[in-house]
Amino acid sequence: MIKNILVIILVCSFFQAQAQEYFQQDVNYDIKVKLIDSIHTLKGEIKITYKNNSPDELSELFMHLWGNAFKNRSTAFAKQKVRTFNTDFYFAEDEELGFYENLDFIIDGKPISWALTEEHIDIARLSLRESLKPGEEITIETPFSLRVHIAA
Repeated sequence: MIKNILVIILVCSFFQAQAQEYFQQDVNYDIKVKLIDSIHTLKGEIKITYKNNSPDELSELFMHLWGNAFKNRSTAFAKQKVRTFNTDFYFAEDEELGFYENLDFIIDGKPISWALTEEHIDIARLSLRESLKPGEEITIETPFSLRVHIAA
């Protein structure tokens, strides 16, 4: 019996040692936006405060640009709609599609290099000027225009 208990304690200790410490990044948004209904567009600016709660230094950040999922018929969203036999989006007119324009990311007041990822136009890769160390915080800002997808 004691031998079984020792084996259980040893196995539990192994799994506990293998478990990674949990963390969650701290992200706060301040969004100022104006709706221009006549052209189905949101115009505004966003200010994001991002705190690195991970144990790692970060040299880049990835940001989802959800509105770009409606930009064309080759996005993951468009492909999913076709797979589920919903072709309304696929056959929508170009003026009914939605996407971001006028993005110009700056971090802590300084311009940065950024680009949409090659595979997914709804994900941007932001290259940080300096690595963001654990516990450090940055402010990310950009103006934006979002043409809203018009549902069929």
